Amino acid sequence: NPSALILSGVLMLRHLGLDDYASRIHNAVKQTIQRGAAKTPDMG
Repeated sequence: NPSALILSGVLMLRHLGLDDYASRIHNAVKQTIQRGAAKTPDMG
């Protein structure tokens, strides 16, 4: 499940003060999961 890796990157971006980029990526991951567009076996 690559979402954990991507969301770790979001935390790093926030730490570096790049909140706009972090929010864009976080929202994209959230929307993708909500739509069910990409599911790994551990997500059901």
